[in-house]
Amino acid sequence: GFIEQSSMPLGILPDTRFEHTGLALCKGDTVLMLSDGADGLGLPFFRELFEADEEDEPEKICADIIRAAQTASPSGRIDDITAVCIQLR
Repeated sequence: GFIEQSSMPLGILPDTRFEHTGLALCKGDTVLMLSDGADGLGLPFFRELFEADEEDEPEKICADIIRAAQTASPSGRIDDITAVCIQLR
C-alpha cells in the first residue's frame, strides 16, 4: 500500500504540528520515505520499481530513485532529494 502525507520540513516553523500515521509492519515489508524532491516521479514509477525486483537492496532502491528524480524535473531544476528505504527481515 501507499500512504501519502504532506508536512512542513522539520524545524522550519516553531510550534508546527506534523502529520502522523501508524501502521503494522511484518517481516518482508519495505518502507520508503521520500522528500518532495523525489515524489514527483509518480505512483506508477514506484510500483514498477518494486515489482521489477523484489530482492533489491535498500541502497539500490534509493540510488535508483535519486537518479530518476534528478533527470525527471520538467523545469531542469533539481530540488533537494531524500530517499530512505527500510526492509524488515
